[in-house]
Amino acid sequence: MSLLLALALQAATAEPEFSDNQEIVVTATRLGNWRGKFSLRGEKFKCKTIVSTDDKGIDAIGCNAIRQCLHPLKARLTESDNKTLGKDRQRELKKAIFDDLGICVKETRAKMVAEFVSQRKATQ
Repeated sequence: MSLLLALALQAATAEPEFSDNQEIVVTATRLGNWRGKFSLRGEKFKCKTIVSTDDKGIDAIGCNAIRQCLHPLKARLTESDNKTLGKDRQRELKKAIFDDLGICVKETRAKMVAEFVSQRKATQ
């Protein structure tokens, strides 16, 4: 009887095992709470975490996704800064750029989270 009790206690105190999908959901949820700010001046990209997930690896996904998605939008960003377009047209272009950036960041983060979970699991 004491062997069963010991096994029951061991099972109750053991770390729960998560599937990759559960870990992806947990990591993505944590990343969803991340907040940062970025700037792009010419080729100089800066990104800073404002609200951290308390995991530098997860925080890095936030900035890395933005960096990756901004690259193909640089020409459009430069075009949207052209003062001869007028303020309304500039705002319109910038809104479209940031809408596209948001879509790209969401998709890129999902891929990066899956890779992150896979890599972290492989190193444990």
